[in-house]
Amino acid sequence: MREPLERLAAGLKAGETARDYVEALYGFMEELKLETALTDIFAQDIREVTMEARDTTVHILKKFGAETTGAPFSFYRGTVTPMRLTREAFWNSHTGGQI
Repeated sequence: MREPLERLAAGLKAGETARDYVEALYGFMEELKLETALTDIFAQDIREVTMEARDTTVHILKKFGAETTGAPFSFYRGTVTPMRLTREAFWNSHTGGQI
């Protein structure tokens, strides 16, 4: 886990634009295999995951079918947004509805 975090930190430090930061975070998420992790979670008897996410993560999770459930609020030098991702929304966004 240390190496992916080090690469993320380097990417964020070197970034100059919002796009650079998003690309660094996307790379980190891909390296951690977020899609595989979500597939594994929803393959179990888990129907919904709730979370608070930073702005960039909100955009990434929306691509997997997540939705915001409230307004962003302040949290340690930034904001987070309440979200939820249901099994059905994930499968629909990920597989076109095929389980």
